[in-house]
Amino acid sequence: MNKTVSSSLALCLLIASSCNGEEERTVPLPVETPVPLQLHFARGEMNLSIKEIHARNLVDETGTGGNNKTDRIGVYLTGTDHKPYKGSLGQYIFIAQNTTGTDWKCHAGTSETSGSETTLYLSNLTATLQAFHPAGETVTPDTGNGNHTIPVTIPATQTYNGKNTWECSATDYMYASGNENTVSAISVSNQTPHTNGSISQTIYLFHALTKLIFQIKNEDGQQESAYNYVKSITLTTATDSPFLTSTGTMQIKDGTLAGLDPTKTLVFTTTSPVSITSNYTTVGYGLTAPVSSTGNISLSIKLGTENNTDYDRTLTATLPDTAWQSGYSCTYQLKLKGHILVPSTITIGTHTDETVDNEPVIDVD
Repeated sequence: MNKTVSSSLALCLLIASSCNGEEERTVPLPVETPVPLQLHFARGEMNLSIKEIHARNLVDETGTGGNNKTDRIGVYLTGTDHKPYKGSLGQYIFIAQNTTGTDWKCHAGTSETSGSETTLYLSNLTATLQAFHPAGETVTPDTGNGNHTIPVTIPATQTYNGKNTWECSATDYMYASGNENTVSAISVSNQTPHTNGSISQTIYLFHALTKLIFQIKNEDGQQESAYNYVKSITLTTATDSPFLTSTGTMQIKDGTLAGLDPTKTLVFTTTSPVSITSNYTTVGYGLTAPVSSTGNISLSIKLGTENNTDYDRTLTATLPDTAWQSGYSCTYQLKLKGHILVPSTITIGTHTDETVDNEPVIDVD
């Protein structure tokens, strides 16, 4: 056999061997590249009647936390099994780095004041992200159905600062959605579109509670403003107990409240009394659990001079049945006529604004 034939035969045998799979080949496996997750928090909107109205403004918080701002949001990250996401602690706190809410840094753990800054990385495994406020509450996991909860406390007796419209002793509980108009799950992975080499996800926050606002207008003729400082507001029902207070839980996926106790009385006491004027003035506010029906409410308001109790007096009125809706305000307007309180209107509006044009109004004159 000559050299040329020998070489050709060797080449044919090599090709045949390769075709028959007799030669071992090394095929590189796909490399999983984790991608950093960047979160942004924004106002959510909900639909009431035919008009979309704001249910949450990130810089207009009502409740504890101070200075009219929310700058810490809790995040709970799980896999499809509802357990902490691969390689994660599960629970984190995102802290705002500026007043515009465009830059948020992730911190490990549940402490609102400490904890090392970290970065969340997502693999090709899908993650479910849930966010909530207050950020420091510890999540109770539900690995069966994913109905993770945080504890809530809604006091039947609250205090508020009459000089502003946000500083009260009740906590403003919030939950998050991946959609600004409806409540929906937030699912992300490294298959999510990237921005500047990282996954950018916007989280929309919604209030779980109802904000009650009380406004009074003096139509007595003589203003007597020095004797018309509002000091406390009491709501009472005669027969049933529609108000929900005490301790319970909130599902962080949709704001569902559970475990609260029914009660007949809510009391709102001011730390800084404000006087009634000839215009509608906000004289009290607070946060409460939503209810589908309050029944008729007996309203009692204590008025007097600002710095002593010598001229304190209590005026009463009856408020009609109203639904208190999650994420909205319910503004009760009353008039002071002949030293008698007369209910005027009930306005269902935004959680953060005191009055809203074109919102559903109940005329109770």
